[in-house]
Amino acid sequence: MKLCRRKDIVLKKLGKEILLYDPSTDKVHTLNATASLIWNLCDGKHSLGEIKRAIYENFSIKETMEVEKDILENLKELQELGLLE
Repeated sequence: MKLCRRKDIVLKKLGKEILLYDPSTDKVHTLNATASLIWNLCDGKHSLGEIKRAIYENFSIKETMEVEKDILENLKELQELGLLE
């Protein structure tokens, strides 16, 4: 599964968080550091496994801790908000 963020979403970085503005709905969404990393990796090139690896590396999480469910929930929310293609 390789998802891609919508090209028309306007992004503003605020430290490790980002704000996403959706011009089609005129809504702003705030993403925390984890969701921001997932969003940035939704470029149509990264697989779920690669996103999972990036979470472990960027947040110094031990690989014994399961993060896939959280990543999938995050991706589902981004899709439901219409921010992914």
